[in-house]
Amino acid sequence: MQEGFELVAMGRALIHDPALVAKLAAGELTESGCIPCNRCVAEMERDGGVCCPRLSEQLAARAARRRRRRSGG
Repeated sequence: MQEGFELVAMGRALIHDPALVAKLAAGELTESGCIPCNRCVAEMERDGGVCCPRLSEQLAARAARRRRRRSGG
């Protein structure tokens, strides 16, 4: 990364781990845990927002957002 770059496709990787850039900069990671399965793309139209369907905590957060919307909160 020190040499720079012109364009990086990181959409799916950031869906998988929104803190990816900070973790890369801090040296905590050297690559994303995303396995470009494209399952997140299929999830984009679902109520509650996009998430990585491989990560149960993201699925739980989306379900909570759905419940809040349905209850008016």
